[in-house]
Amino acid sequence: LDGVFEEHKISICLTDWDKLKVEESDLILARLAHREWSSANLDEGTIEDIRRRCEIAVRRSFREAKCEVYGSRRSGLAHSQSDVDICALVDAPEVDVFQVALRTAYQEQELNDDVIDDLCLKLSSARSKQAYRVRTCLEKAGFNNVIAIPWARVPVVKATDVKSHLTLDVVVNNQCAVRNSQLLKRFAE
Repeated sequence: LDGVFEEHKISICLTDWDKLKVEESDLILARLAHREWSSANLDEGTIEDIRRRCEIAVRRSFREAKCEVYGSRRSGLAHSQSDVDICALVDAPEVDVFQVALRTAYQEQELNDDVIDDLCLKLSSARSKQAYRVRTCLEKAGFNNVIAIPWARVPVVKATDVKSHLTLDVVVNNQCAVRNSQLLKRFAE
């Protein structure tokens, strides 16, 4: 790592680096990145505008939807060309039904491979449908290059913002990612 931060007038010798605990080295890197990249971040108003327009679009299909920024833009670790990660928090009764059914089958000890496979397939199908609905909303709202990737572990919709030309990754109900970004921001500060 010697010289990695040379352009930033920071030098860390490998022998010193090896002496650090993993947690300390992670914290140092996060703080260095936060200091360097936070100055390169776009105006907060631009990111808020993208979030707001995305939320308005998603509400066409999910009435009570709320969109939150997560990832590097939320944690402060973004650079000027970083994408904008957005989590659409929506009411999802079709997903909730399968999660409740899975929990109930587990509690009643009626779980077997066939039950698990059936419920997981239905849950995956419901999440894929949500991604397609979000894709349609973003297309109608004028975002460019909108594609749904429903087969991903966390189904995602990719798009490009017309005004800023930044790329967006929109996921549905991935609150864990939002909380992780908040935690990283606190670490870096």
